[in-house]
Amino acid sequence: MIKRILRRWYVILIVAVVFSGTAIFLIWYFMENQFTTTGALSISRFDNPIVFQSHLDKLPPYDLYKNTQAETIKGSNVLNRVADDLAAKNLPIFQESKDPLPVLRQMVDNEDIKVVPEQNTEYIRLTMTTPDPSQAETIIDSFLTSYMAWLESEKPTGGMKKLKILEDKKRQLKDDIDSQERDLNKLVNEFGSRDINPRQEMMLEVVARLQQDLIGITMQRIGLEARVQLMENDNADPLSNTDKAQRQNAYINSNPVVQALSQEVAHHEVLVAKSNGQSGDNDPNLQDTKKTLEALNNRLSELQEELTAKFEKRYEAELAQNREIALAQAKAELAQAVEHENKLREKLKELDTDTIDVGRTQLNLYDQKQELAQIRQMYDMVVRRIEEIEFEQNRPSRISIAQRASSVPAEDCRLEMSIASVPVGLLLGVLFAGLLGRKKVR
Repeated sequence: MIKRILRRWYVILIVAVVFSGTAIFLIWYFMENQFTTTGALSISRFDNPIVFQSHLDKLPPYDLYKNTQAETIKGSNVLNRVADDLAAKNLPIFQESKDPLPVLRQMVDNEDIKVVPEQNTEYIRLTMTTPDPSQAETIIDSFLTSYMAWLESEKPTGGMKKLKILEDKKRQLKDDIDSQERDLNKLVNEFGSRDINPRQEMMLEVVARLQQDLIGITMQRIGLEARVQLMENDNADPLSNTDKAQRQNAYINSNPVVQALSQEVAHHEVLVAKSNGQSGDNDPNLQDTKKTLEALNNRLSELQEELTAKFEKRYEAELAQNREIALAQAKAELAQAVEHENKLREKLKELDTDTIDVGRTQLNLYDQKQELAQIRQMYDMVVRRIEEIEFEQNRPSRISIAQRASSVPAEDCRLEMSIASVPVGLLLGVLFAGLLGRKKVR
């Protein structure tokens, strides 16, 4: 048999050459070059504030946080933004669909767009493999920018409210400084001398100490007023929608009735599955089991709706109570500060009356200086606080774009396929030569 095949070596060679040549032509002519497009986000392991005290103990586990952000990128919030961004760019991949969102969702579900949190790194990588690298880079970059835009929109707004209150106070203090400087210059021009005798100096030292205390309590009162005003105007939910949903689910799932009903539903679903495999749909026991399962599902849905409504009511009540308690505490502190401030002012007024005969002119001049210094100190404190908040807002985010989309040629398998076509062609030639040999023998 082998000799008959070898005698037809020319048949083997012709078949191998024809098959391999055709295969190589088809491989190199019709198979497109593939490109791998990659972009990356960087998530720092720590979120260290620059000015304010860090709260590292409140951060979730790093891997859990990174996996959560990867799922968020694939979620509806980011996909909607990506679809809106790509809708006006007329990419060929979306020409058959008016809305890019379903196409993007399918690509993510099919892992045509991969979002992978890398192990032992700070990166989340987004990857596509397509024959059109320019289009893939546009899509990956849109995912990166859309996610960062969504992240920015989720930041709390409390800092901006504080900043507005402080800016208003800064303008008010600046006007007070200008007014006090005009009054002080008027007194200096009118009375000339700024010298005081030892007795006047002693009296003024007492007044100065009280005024220094007044400055401290006034600054405390200003801070408490800003805090009370912010708490009265801030009705934002301290929890994000995700955290609230997790608390709600935990509350519902912890209900013993829900747990019992869920177990019963699972048990009856198993019974229905077993009965379907063992008997027909007309089995009375199967029908009863299905009715019981339907009733259990209905009861479970009703109970979940009831618990959801109860959770919302309790959550709103708890939120309102916490706000009232915090506001009451802040108002109590403000009332104490106001009372202390008033007492200091009354004491200063008494000392001012006692020192009229000592040299009202010089004391008036000194008062103007002290009041101006007090206002300047409060002004500097407000400016410093504004700078701290602005500095904190401008610090680098914990999450950033580590790498914009870039493409490299994917691993090209055409050469390996071309080489593999040669032994396949030889094998087909051997089979064909063997068939010819058998036919001739017959």
